[in-house]
Amino acid sequence: MEIAKKITLLFAILSAVIISLLSGFVWYFSNEFAFEDFYKRLEARVKITAQLKLYEDENNKAYAQMRNQYLERLPAERAYVIEADPKKVNSLKADIVLPENFAQNIHSGKMARYRVENHFYAGKYFKIGNRDYIVIISANDPFGFRELKDLQKILIIGFFLSIILSFVVGWRFSNYMLMPLRNIIKSVKKIKAENLHLRLDV
Repeated sequence: MEIAKKITLLFAILSAVIISLLSGFVWYFSNEFAFEDFYKRLEARVKITAQLKLYEDENNKAYAQMRNQYLERLPAERAYVIEADPKKVNSLKADIVLPENFAQNIHSGKMARYRVENHFYAGKYFKIGNRDYIVIISANDPFGFRELKDLQKILIIGFFLSIILSFVVGWRFSNYMLMPLRNIIKSVKKIKAENLHLRLDV
């Protein structure tokens, strides 16, 4: 393999590695930000639903009115208020199937999160008097999920275009860098027995 081709190939491989790392970095943090934002919206609805369904408060009518007025209805949004057994970790008795770690996070007092494709779940444990409840809100995020899919396509197309561009730039770069060496080789080939007086340029 000619040295120019080796330089071009090495340049393209290094470019591919750098572009892959950059694309992965952009994809990961875009993913995290998009999901984090939607989870926050679900968690807010978990707290509001718990306030409306579990607590007897004179301000509940105002809460309900504010919820209907200022919180948009999410696609496929559903609310689950489940009476829980504190002695059983996995006591989610509802028409949903959720993983065990989701139930464990809820029983540990944390705000639990779970996702299947573009369907999201958020839930929390509430203790009201002598009774224990679990409030879960689920909804779809088609807009954010579609944006991530579009971003994924853009990153993939950009990756392949960048590789092609790196081959072209690498080839021109290697030719430019090796031009002095090629000139030396041409000059050496001109020196023969009949013209030994010729000298190479410094």
